[in-house]
Amino acid sequence: PLIFALMNQVQAVRLGRVIITKLPPGKTITPHVDGGAPATYYQRYQIALQCLPGNKFIIGDEEVGFKTGEVWQINNREIHSVVNNSADDRIVMIVDAKSE
Repeated sequence: PLIFALMNQVQAVRLGRVIITKLPPGKTITPHVDGGAPATYYQRYQIALQCLPGNKFIIGDEEVGFKTGEVWQINNREIHSVVNNSADDRIVMIVDAKSE
């Protein structure tokens, strides 16, 4: 239901990959840029399934603390990273979708 609701909201016509990630407290995802079809063909969305205060998504010069239940469109062609300084796992569903 989350994926189809997102696709409806953004008027997506094609679903790419869907990944659920879990980042334990105190861990990081180092700065990187995504390549290939996930970056050049699809739009990237992140649905925060569990994100407590202290988690940080960094993209370019911007730093955002996702909150549980929020949906973010991400430009994964820019350098981005994640830091989880919260008290619990950071769990996010990554959805690649193509809009017209």
